[in-house]
Amino acid sequence: MSAFSHLVQEAMSSLTRCVDEGNRVAVPTHYLYPSRSSVTVYVTPVHHGMYLVSDNGGAIDTITAHGLDLDDPDRFLLPFCRNDGLHANEGKIITPRLPIRAIPIAVVAVADASAK
Repeated sequence: MSAFSHLVQEAMSSLTRCVDEGNRVAVPTHYLYPSRSSVTVYVTPVHHGMYLVSDNGGAIDTITAHGLDLDDPDRFLLPFCRNDGLHANEGKIITPRLPIRAIPIAVVAVADASAK
């Protein structure tokens, strides 16, 4: 690896450092909400090597922070979830239970849906 490549890799690593929050791991992503704030996705273990990936309500929090009030947040989120097999539950974009090998693509799918 060249010195330049190493410098770029170091600079970019701050965007992908996972944060252990005890019962879940926060994963900052390269996705941005229209407000330009970063989308963070959360990975939570649920049962025997299975995990859920969620935006923890980040999309709805961003919308309501800008003064919009939604009567049915799950219904609002549903069109952003359908194409990737995601679900809306209690104002959160969430995956079905997944094995660890599916986490990377699930993080991208949830972040993309949340940012839209």
